[in-house]
Amino acid sequence: MYPVFIHHGTARFEQGSRDLRPEHELEVAVDWSATRWAVRAWGAASPDFIFLTPTSAFAPIAHAGQVMAFEQAPAWRMGLEAHWQTQTARPESPWFMDVRGAALAAWRLDEGTGLPFTPPFDATITLGWRPIAWMQCTLAAQAIAPSLMLARNEVYTPGVLLVDAGVEAEGQVWQNPFTLRLQVRNAGNTAYFNHINPYRVLDLSEQGRTIELSLNTQF
Repeated sequence: MYPVFIHHGTARFEQGSRDLRPEHELEVAVDWSATRWAVRAWGAASPDFIFLTPTSAFAPIAHAGQVMAFEQAPAWRMGLEAHWQTQTARPESPWFMDVRGAALAAWRLDEGTGLPFTPPFDATITLGWRPIAWMQCTLAAQAIAPSLMLARNEVYTPGVLLVDAGVEAEGQVWQNPFTLRLQVRNAGNTAYFNHINPYRVLDLSEQGRTIELSLNTQF
């Protein structure tokens, strides 16, 4: 982490430091799970956490953008992940549901600010319908919260609601099983930013509506 250079893979100018010390961390995690649900909670404390943070300076090289510097500071991070699902479609009810969400919080303790590039809270609800034994349809809504936990000089990212849809069919040809899938991601063609995408600082939005058709089989 000593060099000062342009990281072309992430489109940013990174500044290292020779003063960084070895990092230490204490992490505690707890998992609960059952047939239909699972929850994981964790927390991590570090007196010398190393992270990359945006600065108020710009690179001395033309078109290299904002300087991202490696720094070290005491930090506390914590997260919660949860997943719940109904049983797969039963003869008496062709409907099923899957709900999952994740929340992460991270603080720089010496300044009382957030750590940079902390993913915002997100949750996804998927509703499925199996009208016949060999076909299922799904409709999913993903809500991503605004980036309320920010470091100094970090760009704010608004929240967004995305909708996906899909159809899946299973069959067999000449005793070879196959699965045919049609998926539409970001069906509303919503323009949005991914807060932890390195290209966010360049105001490059994520993909719009994408349609995928795939066929999987075994020989």
